[in-house]
Amino acid sequence: GRRIPGCGQCYADEARGGISQRLRDNASFEAGWLNPDQMTLSDVVRQTIDDDYRVARLPAMIEIEIGNLCNLKCRMCSGNSSTLIAKDPVHHKWAEGHRDPGSVASPYHLRRPDSVDLLARELAKDGGGQVKRLYFIGGEPLLAREVRTLLDGLAAAGHAHDIELSFVSNGSAVPRWLSDPRSRPPARRP
Repeated sequence: GRRIPGCGQCYADEARGGISQRLRDNASFEAGWLNPDQMTLSDVVRQTIDDDYRVARLPAMIEIEIGNLCNLKCRMCSGNSSTLIAKDPVHHKWAEGHRDPGSVASPYHLRRPDSVDLLARELAKDGGGQVKRLYFIGGEPLLAREVRTLLDGLAAAGHAHDIELSFVSNGSAVPRWLSDPRSRPPARRP
């Protein structure tokens, strides 16, 4: 029931009468999205208390915010998601003037995905195949070398067949390794 800073955008959307991503995702979860047992949020709270606030198992989906390295300066974006906008004094000033009033402006800096290596090690230990989907966002995920390292680690651990990948990408920088047929895992046998 406590508000956390990371959910500030959703709280602001809801205060203005909108339906936030938090509300949409919670409703989808209760309807069975990445929740085959169709647990309610109350069930999750009870389970969390019973497990002494420790995660007993990995989540089915992990959203990986990969930083703000990007090769474009899209008009609807900001420096938080594009290094090129953050470096451009005109676009950065325009984007800051059109940001959500509840958000905090930050000076330019390159945000690297420092925790991806730790995530790769945790996923390699996922012997039960609990993680079903990785969702990459932030900047242009396909420019971040850490993404390839993570995916190579999943393939080496034998988990590549079991995990769906989703990328929020501008589609302009598809690395050769992503489409290299040699990088694909062998077909499964029936």
